[in-house]
Amino acid sequence: MANLHPWPRTENTIDFIQHIRVAPEVIWRELTTEEGLTRWLGLTSASMPLEEGAPFHLTWEARGKVSGEKFLRFTGTVRKVIPNRLLALDWILPFGGDVTHLSLQVQPSFSMFGVDVGPECDLWLIHSGFPTQGVGFFEFDGHSRHWRQGVGDLAAHLEERPGKPTPYALAGLQFVGGAPDLGLLVYDVIQGSPAEQAGIRPNDIIRSVEGMALHSLDDFHDWIDERKPGESGEFELADRTVKVTVESVEDARNRLLIKQGDQWTLRR
Repeated sequence: MANLHPWPRTENTIDFIQHIRVAPEVIWRELTTEEGLTRWLGLTSASMPLEEGAPFHLTWEARGKVSGEKFLRFTGTVRKVIPNRLLALDWILPFGGDVTHLSLQVQPSFSMFGVDVGPECDLWLIHSGFPTQGVGFFEFDGHSRHWRQGVGDLAAHLEERPGKPTPYALAGLQFVGGAPDLGLLVYDVIQGSPAEQAGIRPNDIIRSVEGMALHSLDDFHDWIDERKPGESGEFELADRTVKVTVESVEDARNRLLIKQGDQWTLRR
């Protein structure tokens, strides 16, 4: 399998392959069209011009935050395009501002032992160039988790099978990511959520929960995936300790969203 990533590897690199049972051109549409990107990543808007040197953007609307921020926007420039094979991007990290390097490679699979198993291919994601310290170090962990989850969701959608199960409980925290021996850096907090009620704010660092050290986002999700609404946990922050009682997904949805027919929309 030829690696088309057009940059040298660095110490902090995300590198994984997802097998997907669809034709390469189907995945390519999801990666490069506004319709595909907004559906896949849950975006408000997207622009991915297939022209080297052109700017791109991916934008999420996310109201109801303590910070008052209404949008999260990822930007950068297109570095290299090989239709149906490679989309390489200079990707700007939103919190640290560092330029990193993302390649999405669509590699066709081949039949084994002459058996035709239908259309299928591999999506190879490599994201390199993350800093080894500062905010960019936290962003490396955040991107690592979210890319894996996002690509897994993409595969589930294209193969028409269930994706990752919905969690039972929520704390109302959004993270930049985690760093070993430091904890999780809070990006934002949802208004009215258990985290806001406990006094957690953007830029706080959560070191542990219930005595369990937090080195990555996976550590936190392992903890909260075992919680039921109404259960509490003691969160050790860099400068204080607070108690957070998690809430149900339904309570969080009803506080933030309004149902119109079969669709949920953000409260204004």
